[in-house]
Amino acid sequence: MEKQRSDSSGFDIVFLDPPFRKGLLVEVLNRLDSSAVLNRDALVYIETESELATLAIPKSWNELKAKKAGQVNYRLFKAG
Repeated sequence: MEKQRSDSSGFDIVFLDPPFRKGLLVEVLNRLDSSAVLNRDALVYIETESELATLAIPKSWNELKAKKAGQVNYRLFKAG
């Protein structure tokens, strides 16, 4: 994300699949939200362990889809 800050263009889609049970997702979501690297209406795809029921998603994001397969939760958000 540091390199992206020096570039004038942002991301239209971001895939997040952090290592499970390491607590890294909260920091990544906070950095994405505060760094302005996402273009308006960007899509953010997140995979998490199934036991992680809730996420600290930025208030301006809307959940488009959520599914579970085995031990993985899949979520798709639209950044506002």
